[in-house]
Amino acid sequence: MNQIRALHGLADVRYSFLYDTSVQESALIQAANGYLTHHPEPNLECYTEAGDEASGTSNLSGFTINGRGRDQDPVQEMIGWANDARNLSLVAAAGHRRWILNPFATYMSYGQVYGYAAQKAFGFGREPSILPAIEVDYVAFPYETYPFTLMSDDPPWSFSVVEDKINFWNNRHPYFDSATVSVTRVSDGTSLTVGNLYTDTRAFGVPNFLSWNVAGWEFDTLYQVEINNVAMQSGGTRSFSYQVYIDRAGLR
Repeated sequence: MNQIRALHGLADVRYSFLYDTSVQESALIQAANGYLTHHPEPNLECYTEAGDEASGTSNLSGFTINGRGRDQDPVQEMIGWANDARNLSLVAAAGHRRWILNPFATYMSYGQVYGYAAQKAFGFGREPSILPAIEVDYVAFPYETYPFTLMSDDPPWSFSVVEDKINFWNNRHPYFDSATVSVTRVSDGTSLTVGNLYTDTRAFGVPNFLSWNVAGWEFDTLYQVEINNVAMQSGGTRSFSYQVYIDRAGLR
């Protein structure tokens, strides 16, 4: 998780052993009942209150073969949550990714039972409060030189503004109601087709979010991303610009 966060200039999170058992109990609930739920009912197999709480504050996933759970490398879970191309609720909202790339995150815990996994993303009230060192003005995915493994399923690209670096909730604002997005191939100035623009202010990670799909992007190719007409809370509009190179050949 910290390696993925570092690609975006985000601070490391710490592992919370205080919640280690509860995420394992959450994963056990998912595995024992054969499906994922953030809100398990008390009548489910292997239900516990701690597992219930962890289920509601965690990224969840289930890796099965022919309907049966199979252990999976936790690295692949982190990649899958960051990629988020198979999000069952809404791919465009990329809710799992937003927790992995939340600049305000300070802790995480992880559990897995027979391929069902839980990664606690928030609600660490028993841990000491930490004010994270946030140095970024935005979180973009993909961003700069980016590993191809995180983009292999052609997930939506995304962007969130971090205008207030102290208060999480002060970033809940409709920044993108009138925003436009362009993606241009740097080598020849060709504009790629951008579609499926989606925006919300839901509190999955930073509570503002813009996502889009890019048609025809290629590995090992430099692109310029421009996001214009972003309505800032401080007044006026702002444009954001950054480059993306999805590295498969390892040349950068």
